[in-house]
Amino acid sequence: MLKTINHGLQYLLLRVLFALLRLLPLRLTACIGHGLGTFLASLPTHVNRVARANIRLCLPELTEAEVQKTHQHATISFVQTLFEMPKIYSLKGDAFFKAVEVEGLEHIRNDTSRLILTAHYGNWELVNKTLGFYGIPMAGIYRPANNKWVDGFITRLRAQESGVMIPKGVKGAKKLIKLVKDGMCAGFLNDQKMSDGIASTFFGQEVKSPSAIADLALKYQKDVVPVFVERTAWGQFKVTFYPPVELQKTGDNRKDSAHAIQKFNSIIEAQIRQNPSQWLWHHKRFKLNNL
Repeated sequence: MLKTINHGLQYLLLRVLFALLRLLPLRLTACIGHGLGTFLASLPTHVNRVARANIRLCLPELTEAEVQKTHQHATISFVQTLFEMPKIYSLKGDAFFKAVEVEGLEHIRNDTSRLILTAHYGNWELVNKTLGFYGIPMAGIYRPANNKWVDGFITRLRAQESGVMIPKGVKGAKKLIKLVKDGMCAGFLNDQKMSDGIASTFFGQEVKSPSAIADLALKYQKDVVPVFVERTAWGQFKVTFYPPVELQKTGDNRKDSAHAIQKFNSIIEAQIRQNPSQWLWHHKRFKLNNL
């Protein structure tokens, strides 16, 4: 009973917060996110220590002052993404075009069955929104929230236009495969750690990477289109769709998949190096000593 009440209160507070944020201009929500992100980055928390350790490991050329600055700006960007979410998904018509510049849409619009490669970079929620805005259906895998009401609300928000959100798990994987086989576009945030993933390198570090996007692309002959969202100013974004990635196809599925994943890692790394402060450094992507 107590759990139900707590979940109900969480859901109610989320709906109120989203309703309030939806009323604000994007620039103002970005400003609020900037202030809160600056404060959170200053706290002596474990997640902040992880973020700074990741930055030092991957970008050893940075001075300590630059590490601190990159971490602060990355924290701000993440908080801004959360606060912008209600407004982002309510953008319509001219309001969308005023906030979002889209480049390279032809790389997916001429074949909407392609797979989307992206990362936790800039405001990654705009990938879903942009595809939905242009009427391109996309399936995406997500981790369900513990609160079923919160989970349902966020899932409906992300899939409001033409998307299908699929929970992680065996059933979800089967559904994703069916949708891809039927010709639907599917999106993958492929920059996170996966304990049973394919061995690869990322920023020169040995990591385990998710292989689903590579496996699906090779098995069902799907092109993979990289997409990244950059912040250009407060409340202003650029969504760039890049040409499909050329994949090695030797007939050795495991070898080809590993080659594809390494190529995807390199693409994501190159994007992050352009502006490290826009990537989410806070998750445990790498092996870190004493953390």
